[in-house]
Amino acid sequence: MKYLLLVVIVAFSFSSAAADFETSQHNFDFEMNQVSLQVRQMTEQRKDHIQVGYKLKDVKIEYRYVDAKDTEQRFRATYSLFGNKNLSIKPRLEYRLFNDKDSVFRLRNKVVLKHSVKDFVLWIELQPGLTLNDMSIDTQTRTGFNYKMNKNVSFGPFFQLNTNNLDRKSSWIGTNFLIKF
Repeated sequence: MKYLLLVVIVAFSFSSAAADFETSQHNFDFEMNQVSLQVRQMTEQRKDHIQVGYKLKDVKIEYRYVDAKDTEQRFRATYSLFGNKNLSIKPRLEYRLFNDKDSVFRLRNKVVLKHSVKDFVLWIELQPGLTLNDMSIDTQTRTGFNYKMNKNVSFGPFFQLNTNNLDRKSSWIGTNFLIKF
């Protein structure tokens, strides 16, 4: 019960501090064996999504529905190219299908560096991407920490910076909450 109270207090404190950023993002992830579900809520933007995934050995297949001003559907495949305790490299190909603009193919490479200190995992995630239709480059950089409440539940805050063709596009703070069954 004390952990649940801690999660609620920290989530609300990060939400209130979000006024200094364009938005805040809150991710709720649920995993069971090879199946995953993510629900994402973003404040100050009308942009929420739900994503389902299935992992087949080293490839994760996912479908994401984004409820935004321009509704979007994403079909993606992510390959686990390399991974150990502190580093993972996962290239991804996705098709982004929009209602009100041209659909695009995008390549993204997700590189994550982690360091564990007792029940805390400190991490930084770099995600350079290339949109194949117009050859534009975008980058998502996130850093934060997760607190392992037990072997199946973790929670933590993060900061994200997005760039488009190396110019700052947006930034926000967020939270991750994960439950494994």
